[in-house]
Amino acid sequence: MDKLTVAQARQESAVGKNVMLQGWVRTRRDSKAGFSFLEINDGSCQGNVQIIAEAALPNYEAEVKKLHTGCSVTVDGTVDVLDLDLAQAPPFMQCNWVRPTQFLDAGFPPETVREAI
Repeated sequence: MDKLTVAQARQESAVGKNVMLQGWVRTRRDSKAGFSFLEINDGSCQGNVQIIAEAALPNYEAEVKKLHTGCSVTVDGTVDVLDLDLAQAPPFMQCNWVRPTQFLDAGFPPETVREAI
């Protein structure tokens, strides 16, 4: 499994790969169908990657549904797209797990924070 930045995960070459992303939650939307959409970003680009977290995840109720904007997370999953025109449909990840990570903001510059997670 490769560790990618959000910028790398948004490239066509990442489609189909099982990867690990680390970043911050921009938004979380819960579906009545039993899954959540998470938009995450790590500061490597302006765009986000959408994460699909299904209710079958062991920590879905206890942790995933409690995530909010600004939470730092580590996500493992497969990068996919709905349309190969990445300008029209940015990539998303069908995740195998989502783990909140603890990071104390001690006033470090964003570059240092990105390297630490």
